[in-house]
Amino acid sequence: MAHTTKTPIEIVQHVASLTGATLYPDYSGRGMFGQKCVGLVTPTPEDVVTVIQAAKRRGLSGHLRDAMGLGAIVYWPHIQMEVNANIEATNRLKDYLRGYGRGQVNTLNQLAVLSDWAAVATQVLQARRYSLLSALDDELLVFIQAGEVKVQETALAVARELQSGADGEGGHD
Repeated sequence: MAHTTKTPIEIVQHVASLTGATLYPDYSGRGMFGQKCVGLVTPTPEDVVTVIQAAKRRGLSGHLRDAMGLGAIVYWPHIQMEVNANIEATNRLKDYLRGYGRGQVNTLNQLAVLSDWAAVATQVLQARRYSLLSALDDELLVFIQAGEVKVQETALAVARELQSGADGEGGHD
């Protein structure tokens, strides 16, 4: 059997699903001075032991814990913002899919069967980059096609121009 290494956030998410704990993506614990990390909220303080044991069995250590209302939170200060971006992105996708799938659960189930989402996302990003070309007139497209106008160089020059204008250093050359 092939063994796959999970990232710390994948382990936390797995422990949440095993224990029924709720993922808290931006917890700032004792002594963290506003720095955010990932934690798991348990319904009762007694459930903390279950979460800690499940995490340790999967190789996740370095936890701390705090009381939180009637429950408690187990958190890992070393699992921070970079993983929170994944959670935020996943939550944005969930929100979109909830709206999209309202009344269309079968459509969501069909989407879940597809496995090539990374390839599709790559194609969509490429199409969006190229969508600029559809707004250009034919004459300009011919110059680009012939290599007489360089889109990459021109885009970088305009970006520098706009950046210098945003920094208050002036405008056009």
